[in-house]
Amino acid sequence: MSHIEIKVAKGEDERRAEKSLASAIAHEIYEYADERVGHAEGVPKDELMLATYQRLGELLAHWGKKLDRLEKISKEPEWMNEFVKSKEESEGRPMVSYDSVSLGFAVDNLYFAKEKGESTLSDDLLLVSEPTSMFMEDFKDLVLFCEKNGLNFYVDGFNTKLPGRAFRVCVYTPKLSAKNRLEFREKSIAALKLFKDMSSGNQPVERKNLVQELVKTGEYDELLANKVVEVLLASGQIPKSLMK
Repeated sequence: MSHIEIKVAKGEDERRAEKSLASAIAHEIYEYADERVGHAEGVPKDELMLATYQRLGELLAHWGKKLDRLEKISKEPEWMNEFVKSKEESEGRPMVSYDSVSLGFAVDNLYFAKEKGESTLSDDLLLVSEPTSMFMEDFKDLVLFCEKNGLNFYVDGFNTKLPGRAFRVCVYTPKLSAKNRLEFREKSIAALKLFKDMSSGNQPVERKNLVQELVKTGEYDELLANKVVEVLLASGQIPKSLMK
């Protein structure tokens, strides 16, 4: 008697779970930690939650170093050396530390870093600060510092100090001028719109096809198209899961 194999279509939830094993494991870790805290006895709940939050933050910071696109390095950027030299000459005294007073803008947990792999922001090193908070006046001072010294900066929520309690400010000398950065931003916005049109319905798009379509518009050469796509991927605006 022959056997007939019958395949039953899987539900959407099951298919989604198979595609996101990492998410499922991460959820299990979260559930386990949350349950342990919720059912702990003999320790004040607020005290336990704060201690656990702190310890998990340290663990996430450790993991973050492995995921980081920046690598800490014990060397100063060339632009920093020029800034220090100019400041010391104008004030007639040595600059003894890199802090909020000497730099003129708020910094915390300061270090210098380089981009891993091919640099997209700068050919020089970056100054990284990981504060827990900044006021509007702090950002004004930072903008003034960057404008005066021909620098740029960006802020994101990624940090290796204490995720969830700190954020990151990266200061660097840009590869592109302000005018070129504006043009590049406009090109990036147009490329992102084209990508969304091509990936309608969350269908993955081949990178080479996106590059070819950008070149066809006449607004990009192949080098620029590849660079724009690379930056959009690195910044997460194009999900890696939707790019083949």
